[in-house]
Amino acid sequence: MIGGNIRTKVGKITTTQTAVLTAGKERPAIIGIYLSNQTASAATAIVDVTRSSVDYSLLKDVSIDAKGYVHVKAEYGPLFILEDGDALKVDSGTTDAIHYIITYSEIGAVMTG
Repeated sequence: MIGGNIRTKVGKITTTQTAVLTAGKERPAIIGIYLSNQTASAATAIVDVTRSSVDYSLLKDVSIDAKGYVHVKAEYGPLFILEDGDALKVDSGTTDAIHYIITYSEIGAVMTG
């Protein structure tokens, strides 16, 4: 089960890789990612997690049919948790063709000893 405050980020994806969610002391637990193509032609999207200046691909050049969508979610619990300094980034081959909705829960700082 996901705890904490459930939040949502929404926006349009451009052709420039853009951080849409960056972790700080409150670590976002990503619950779901929904990408929808608003155009009459297929479009591609990329979703990466950047950690220590290295991009790790979650979705790489995924093709979304005209007026179609991709929904990435976990069966139980979060898909993944962003650590302090991590960024969830998106970009596309066509500006404003793809809209995103990212659902997450902020789970708080990690206690270290």
